[in-house]
Amino acid sequence: MEKYRRGQYFTPSRLVDLILSFCVTKPNDLVLDPSCGSGEFLVRAYSRKRYLASASEQSTVAQLWGIDSDEAVVNEARRRIMDVSKSDSNRIFSDHIMCIDFFDLPNPEAAKQEQMMLTDHEKAQAIRSRAKAVEKIPKVNVVVGNPPYTR
Repeated sequence: MEKYRRGQYFTPSRLVDLILSFCVTKPNDLVLDPSCGSGEFLVRAYSRKRYLASASEQSTVAQLWGIDSDEAVVNEARRRIMDVSKSDSNRIFSDHIMCIDFFDLPNPEAAKQEQMMLTDHEKAQAIRSRAKAVEKIPKVNVVVGNPPYTR
């Protein structure tokens, strides 16, 4: 019932593979799932990228990024990618799957402007932490996933 309250939808693997076949066309594609949930798109993107080239597991994992506001599913996504990659990607993927609401991420330039205008220390700290999160994410060429389904 919690997943319905949060607007979570878990896409079947076959549909994820179809979507990824259109989107991930090169082994060096940088992939972002802004509502990654338990990581189905990221896990399947990892497999797709490995299929397209013999890139090292470490570099393949480093090209995947995920965001979700639910800490439990973020931890599940991290665990799943580690299971499938079988590499020492824990440090990399802890940084690459972030527990934050995608809609709270500011445009990096807007965040800098907003920080300069704020006088309230707590608000400024919150905006700085969101700005740091968005600065970690490189410019990607593939964005996949499901939007949260809410009423």
